[in-house]
Amino acid sequence: MKNTKIFLLLLFILMAFFKSLNADEVEKVERLNFTLLKIPGAEASDSIRSDISKIIRKQLENEDFFIVNVDEQKNLYDKVNPDECIKKECVGELSSLASEGIVLMFSISSEEVKIGEKHVSRYVVEDLTEIRYTIQVAAVDVFNKKYDLMFTGTFNNTAKLYNEAGLIAKKITNYYIQRKPLIKNESKDTQNSSNFYNIKGISINAAMIYPLSSFTDIADYGYGIGIVLSGTSPLIPNIMLDPGITFYNMEPSTSNIDSVYMFLPEITCGYNFILNEKITLTPIAGAGYSLMLIDGTVPDDPGSSGSNFYYNPEFKAGIEALYYLTQDYSLLFDVFYHCIAERDSMLFFSSFNFGLRMNLK
Repeated sequence: MKNTKIFLLLLFILMAFFKSLNADEVEKVERLNFTLLKIPGAEASDSIRSDISKIIRKQLENEDFFIVNVDEQKNLYDKVNPDECIKKECVGELSSLASEGIVLMFSISSEEVKIGEKHVSRYVVEDLTEIRYTIQVAAVDVFNKKYDLMFTGTFNNTAKLYNEAGLIAKKITNYYIQRKPLIKNESKDTQNSSNFYNIKGISINAAMIYPLSSFTDIADYGYGIGIVLSGTSPLIPNIMLDPGITFYNMEPSTSNIDSVYMFLPEITCGYNFILNEKITLTPIAGAGYSLMLIDGTVPDDPGSSGSNFYYNPEFKAGIEALYYLTQDYSLLFDVFYHCIAERDSMLFFSSFNFGLRMNLK
């Protein structure tokens, strides 16, 4: 138990060290300013507009290249029609917000729409209606006085609206992040980022394992700890690529086995679905290798005795839920179904992980 506490302490120190290195690098990089402007929309609630603002801002703030400011700018509405701003007709007025950088304008409106009729009685007919939400987003380069990006969409529930806001924010990020290498090359103090992998965060997880099928002949259950890096590759920027390793100590299911240990080095990929400003769901698939050390006699291998080492390919699929505590820290919970492909058989098990993720960007 004492060793476990020391190990966890060292991991948190390591996370803090990575965070400090990242902070030093951010100070050296010339950055692109974003001003986020909420334009009032018909009927949409302030809470929905606030949620959309946070979703867009959170996505942009994941990049150390971006600085995001939020500005209500009510005085702007005295000079121009907000609808005209969304429709590319107020570039000049937007220069009062910022002399350079990008102004992101978004508008959320809602309306009740008739979708059918319901016959309540022979003589009474009621209209069937639903609320539809429309999001409009425009990105304006105020220095060059031009509109770079325009997005619009209509949805019949807020979950789809929030997911679309997340997708729009990712598209905006991917568009403007292309300016990052050009600016970095002009700075003498800036180090080049990796051409293959960009680290976004690091996670520490407490893990539980439950063997299934024939695996129960070896162990009943197990527990362990895992470390996972979260990041993306410039080749596929919308897909999360997370390498990691998990160590399990399992409880033997037979008296012929004294101990069972397993290491799982893996790499997984997933796509984030933003449900709201706090919660993200990510379907995940991955592969790795199972490195298992068994001390004793394995039922399927009667000739084995003493310490035996087994290594085989491992595959898994599952889903991860992320709950943001702050901009830098979030809680995660994931569930996976695993398969170890042995030469003449298959071992199946499920795992449950709960942990803390720290953003390194």
